Amino acid sequence: MKKLKKLLLLCASLIATLAIAAGCDFLNNDSGSDSLPDSSTESSSSTPETPEDPEDPEDPEDPEDPEDPVTPGDPVTPGDPVDPEVPSNPNVPHTTCKFGEWQLTQTFSCTTTGEMTRYCIYNTDHKETEVIPARGHDYQNNGLCECGDEPTLPTLPDSGYVNIADPNSGIGKTDNYSDDPAYNRYILSVGGYYTAETAYYSYSYYDSNNNFQFVTDEGYACWIEFSISEPGQYAIVTKGNPNGLTLTRYDADSNYVNTTSPWESRTMDNGNLICTVNCDEQHFSTSWITVCCFKGTEAGQTVDFTIVKIDEPAWTATTVYEEIEAKQINGKVAPEGSAGEKPTEVPYSTSGIFLDEETGYYCMPNGDIIYAAISMPASRQFAGGTTAFSNLLANTDRNFKIHMETMPNGNHLVYDYKKMLLKQPNGLETENNANSYEAMANSDGLYPVTQELYEFLVLHAKNHTPAVAPDSQYKDNAWLAVCYYYKAMIVGSEEYPEQVTLSDDKTFTVTQFDEDTDYYFTLAYTGSATSVTISINTYNVRLFVGNDSYVNTEDTLNIQNVEVNVSDLSNIVFHCFDTLYENREIEIVIDVVAN
Repeated sequence: MKKLKKLLLLCASLIATLAIAAGCDFLNNDSGSDSLPDSSTESSSSTPETPEDPEDPEDPEDPEDPEDPVTPGDPVTPGDPVDPEVPSNPNVPHTTCKFGEWQLTQTFSCTTTGEMTRYCIYNTDHKETEVIPARGHDYQNNGLCECGDEPTLPTLPDSGYVNIADPNSGIGKTDNYSDDPAYNRYILSVGGYYTAETAYYSYSYYDSNNNFQFVTDEGYACWIEFSISEPGQYAIVTKGNPNGLTLTRYDADSNYVNTTSPWESRTMDNGNLICTVNCDEQHFSTSWITVCCFKGTEAGQTVDFTIVKIDEPAWTATTVYEEIEAKQINGKVAPEGSAGEKPTEVPYSTSGIFLDEETGYYCMPNGDIIYAAISMPASRQFAGGTTAFSNLLANTDRNFKIHMETMPNGNHLVYDYKKMLLKQPNGLETENNANSYEAMANSDGLYPVTQELYEFLVLHAKNHTPAVAPDSQYKDNAWLAVCYYYKAMIVGSEEYPEQVTLSDDKTFTVTQFDEDTDYYFTLAYTGSATSVTISINTYNVRLFVGNDSYVNTEDTLNIQNVEVNVSDLSNIVFHCFDTLYENREIEIVIDVVAN
């Protein structure tokens, strides 16, 4: 700015000098015409020229702002690469690579492989690549792959079909399956031995040819239920297409037909009807069943069809788990709370939270560090407040696995934060045990929220609604469900009650710390008695024991020998309500009641 200002002053001075030399006075020429100046005006030769202001030396305290350097704390994520170009290289010194998202760098298809790449955000010379295998054909669109290819189908013979309704065929008809003949089914098997049970009969059938036949019954549907012996893509194909015949596939089990989501067949160029179904490795079992339905408009029409495997199972997306490790805790020790401080929940309504770049920790607006409950139970995150992240065992590790995105190859990327948080993922020792947040937590089970811990908490809150959910206006602060800060406690306050331990008969006094203020005690008894009695020999005092209350008035001492169960001692409140007696002593007598 200073250089620009000097340049403008220099230009103005030069213009003024030229104007004087030309005998012009632009500043005083109000007529707007091109008239000559008055003859009485002295020329520039008779008026000494004002020397130009010497250029001020550059202010060493205000140098030209250099470009902001890129630091590991403020990385620049490379953009999508355009093959064969590589994203710009920030070239930031680093010890561990942090990779960006996977990017598709070479396309793939049913028959050709592709490639995806991800680059280190600190130095794009460092990258990881992964080959995307050819997907293979997917014929679920009734025998048409998206690439346009069709499967190779067998030539259907003119004869040799097994009539599924023939009682001698070994297949049989489930006459007792339903009172409605439209829902009678035939039980078939493809490529192996299979038994299907209904409420009344059990049928089994094996036929190496898989060529079947039935005769249409006007007004009724012929339901075909079949199973397979191995995963794959299968087709139901008719030989020809009798007038008005329709073929539809449903997803079903042996006792239920889902008629709300049918897949209609396709008529092939040769006139045959084809309907396909896919059973992948994940869903295959010996009880896998699918159902198709033939409907004819005329009775007595012979329908020949086959069931055949046309390809291996169609590709289905898999879940890719990427383990996240703690990288921002090395060499750091979680601070302990100071004397007289107690972990206190960060209110959802808190605003102005910031990341302290010097410590690397998130802080309250006043600078108090925000901690996450790692091994300390968090009452707002998990119901009842009896569970901590460290107590979530292997059967609930879904709490640590968060779906991030669909990768360029179609798979699902999931970040697994278990290794980052816990010392012993899945109960097993690991070489990085010492680098987990649980291992580094302080004696309260808390660790300051770093950037990577913050990112986990935000994602976790989106995937697992806290047991005590924030108001809708504070939904963006749901990640605070497990967050605490150390707050200075006033002895005798509700948040920090005075701790009094009883053993035998005991009389003790309390000095009221403020007028007309509740004073809280937590009493504990170490003996074997089941109850105690409490007497207070001070006026204008109220005693609360759970939902019960007792009061000493100005005239009467009513709090005498009040019996209290030992289990209720921690739920006692003393209230001094006479403001005329500030800082007075309250005498409390507690007697142990024998069993």
